[in-house]
This record gives sequence, C-alpha cells and structure tokens, in this order.
Amino acid sequence: MSDLKFLHIIVPQGKKETPKREKLFLQFLKNLYNSTKGKRISFEILGREQYSYFYVIVDSELVSLVTGLIYGTFPDAEIIETADYTEQVPNRTIAGIALKPRRLDIYPFRTFEEFEDDSFSGIASFLSKVPAGEEAWIQINLKPRRDNWRYHLGRRVVQFFVKIRRLFRLKDYFRVKNKKKFREEEQTAFTTKLDDDPFHGEINLAYMANSRKRAVQQLASLAKTFSQFDTLDFNEFTSRRVLFDENCIERYQKRRAT
Repeated sequence: MSDLKFLHIIVPQGKKETPKREKLFLQFLKNLYNSTKGKRISFEILGREQYSYFYVIVDSELVSLVTGLIYGTFPDAEIIETADYTEQVPNRTIAGIALKPRRLDIYPFRTFEEFEDDSFSGIASFLSKVPAGEEAWIQINLKPRRDNWRYHLGRRVVQFFVKIRRLFRLKDYFRVKNKKKFREEEQTAFTTKLDDDPFHGEINLAYMANSRKRAVQQLASLAKTFSQFDTLDFNEFTSRRVLFDENCIERYQKRRAT
C-alpha cells in the first residue's frame, strides 16, 4: 500500500467583492474524479489558535497529479508538503465522531448555490474561536466510484424501493405543500444528484481539549455547524457514537471512505 503524503494548501483569503469560488472547487473535484478513480483522497481542516489550516492527503503516487490539479484550478495557491498533524498530539483529551446522512444517500443536502453568502462561513466562524491549547479537526474522506452500469442499476433499485416506502410515509399526507408537487421536486432532486460524479464519502470530526467534558461539548458545537447543510424535506446529518483518544485518532488516521 502506498504511503500517504500531507499537502498543506494555502489559498489567499477571498474578498467580499470576489465571486464565490465553490464552483472552482467543483471543477477541481470533477478533474480529480476523472484522474483518480479507485484512489482515496482526504480533505482536512485543522483549527488551532483561531486559525484554519487546510490539507489534502493523498497516496504518494498521486502527489504530482493532485498538485497539478490544484495549481490548475487555484493558480494563486501555495502547496507545502508537511507531516501528519494528528501525530503531534499533546497530552489532551480528544473526542471524535463520524457524520452520516440520516436518509439514503440519493437524498441531497443543501449546496452552496442555496446560500446567499459563503457556505463555509458557519464552520469558519467556529474555527476562528478555537482557543490556545485546543484543536478542532475536520476530515472529509473521498474515493471516486466507478460510474458504470452497476452503479446506475443500483441507483435505480434504490429509487424503486424509495417510491414504495414513500407510499407509507405518513408525514407526506400532512404537508402544507401539495403532495404531488413535493414528490415531483423529490424526483428532480434525485435526478440532479445522479448527474454529479459519484464518490464514496465520510466526514469525521474531532475536538481536543483539557477535559473530556469540554471536548464533548465543543465537538457537539462543531457538529452543529454542519446542520446548515441539512434540508427540511430531503436529508440531514446525524452522528455515530463518540470515540475518545487512541480510538478516535486511529479512526481518523485511517483516512478511508467506508
């Protein structure tokens, strides 16, 4: 198995008059999908002493490719190869969770296009308040899925069973919104999501503090920042059980989308 390389990405801070840059990141993901099928990649953010540090972690064989894709999309970025920050943990308590969708993954989340302002602002605000002696970790593990007939057959099977299940979904019969119109919107959401390149994905969060109580409280607050991506009618994030210290770090360092 290839060893991992840790790339610290420094991008100049945007300005209010600068157009949203999320579309550039989507283009980066598309290029990444076309070039790294079957390979893993991890996007990570470290919040430390009110600053945010961005990392891309890849197998060593992909460093040149990913570096080129980053520069091609964000020519003003600076890339520095560095060490794994999770191996430099002081004597603190670390609490961590994995976020997962409450419903099947064909149900979409809120996207950046539905935000009037920066979709990252809520998370950035939290990270900017992390005090000295504490750290917040955000990890998004991705692995491109093969966009072949097996994938699309599986999606169609899931949609078929969703149609059966929603016949018995009682809350649909009490919606203020017309039920027929809502189901048309639901089907459109399914179709739109299928147009995107498919990835396996997992989000891991962790918080380091002086006490277990403080770590758990701040971890819960960090998880709440992702609720801005929840949708009332489609999907929302929920979390798995909390892991602590060595167990938390071990899961985090696997950097695999399960």
